[in-house]
Amino acid sequence: GWPLDKPEPTRVELPGLPSAAVCLAFRPNAKSLEFVLGMRDGSLFFVDGSGSKQVKPDHRGAVKQALYSSDGKSLVTAGADGQLIWRDAATRRITQAVKAHDTEISRLLLSADGRQLISGDWNGVLKIWDMATRQSQREFHQPEAVSGLGWVGKELVSGSWDGSLHGWEVSSGRCLRTFATGQPIHDLTCDARAPRVATVSLDQMVRVWDWPDSTSH
Repeated sequence: GWPLDKPEPTRVELPGLPSAAVCLAFRPNAKSLEFVLGMRDGSLFFVDGSGSKQVKPDHRGAVKQALYSSDGKSLVTAGADGQLIWRDAATRRITQAVKAHDTEISRLLLSADGRQLISGDWNGVLKIWDMATRQSQREFHQPEAVSGLGWVGKELVSGSWDGSLHGWEVSSGRCLRTFATGQPIHDLTCDARAPRVATVSLDQMVRVWDWPDSTSH
């Protein structure tokens, strides 16, 4: 990490990890620095001020995504097994496990208000979950794997392995727009200050797209 007031990074090494780390997430609103690593063997590796602790595998296969709720009270992990697992962030115990997808979950994203969770998989299926009830509210489909998720205002943006970008109206499930970028999308991010989306591909290019507002076609 690079502190803003220092020119050199602060490096922290964790020797002897039990498996290769696939993903990580920092816990918001924690009393001290706390984060979790999702491991290739399906286990979780927690690090905080008191040290580190490994939690046995609950996913069959790798933990592909990890995400804390906005208030830092819950942790959601998504696996290669298609499961979503909710945990109490303080006790780290499972509160609910759901077979959410038929294939590997590739992306997780929270809504701005933290009330909804979006999951996407390698079959191009996106699901909207209520974070309070842990119930699926609706389902969208795109042609190929979900390779990126973000928000432009209230519009959900998803990237696809076939190079297409999709804009979704979450409340209705309606696809507002779809356009081709010309390259398979490996990830995307959205500008919080302006309607713009940036995508990356394997051709060593970053592409920035002006995103229409919700009234445009």
